[in-house]
Amino acid sequence: MSFSVSGVDSFKDKIKHKGGDHFYEFGCLAFNGNRSFSPCYEQAYSCFKQSAIEFNNLVSQFNLGVMYCSGLGVKKDDEEAFYWFLRSAENGYEKAQTIVAKYLIDGSSVERNYIKALHWLRLAMNQGNAEAYYYTSKVYKDGLGVDANINASLDYLKTSANLG
Repeated sequence: MSFSVSGVDSFKDKIKHKGGDHFYEFGCLAFNGNRSFSPCYEQAYSCFKQSAIEFNNLVSQFNLGVMYCSGLGVKKDDEEAFYWFLRSAENGYEKAQTIVAKYLIDGSSVERNYIKALHWLRLAMNQGNAEAYYYTSKVYKDGLGVDANINASLDYLKTSANLG
């Protein structure tokens, strides 16, 4: 069984009147599917976008980045992915902050900028993001925008491992 457009539109009208960000929840359901129906990425995209715009939902913004990065339900577009990851990062989502840093380190779809990358990594590390510690370890190991420092690199790597 898959989503019917008219059924989804009817559901969206009902939840809009209830208030709150039910679009995010419905987007997750559409994205993941369940035993009764397969994922419907186009519908997930629609719900996440509404949630991201109307409710400034940082996880919906992140999910839009994932969808554009992967080409799920939308045409693959790394610049649009970065836009949504950055929006989510600016709203404080540590997973998005780490991905924005990765974009800036790699120079993929954006200009390489190690100093800005470290800014985003520090914000994510302040929230305990293990992946941010890992990438900071690489920055210090390779001396990307900072003086290479193997001891600092190892400390960040150990913290990353301890956090999982």
